[in-house]
Amino acid sequence: MATAINNQTSNRMLRSREVVNLTGLSKTTLWRLENAGDFPARKKLSVGAVGWSLLEVEEWISGRDIIVSGVTQKAH
Repeated sequence: MATAINNQTSNRMLRSREVVNLTGLSKTTLWRLENAGDFPARKKLSVGAVGWSLLEVEEWISGRDIIVSGVTQKAH
């Protein structure tokens, strides 16, 4: 039972506010990246709701380069 709960939590769907908080990017920037194919695609949850896979967003974050004091590093 605990494994099923862990699997559900680890691949839950994020709403836009959570994605903005997790990535630190604005909704507009996320939309531009998504339209360019550089961010995970949103999934339709219902007629008026969309969400992003937590696993896909975390994978995208871990694959990004970050700049710290002018030096490019891989995000963890």
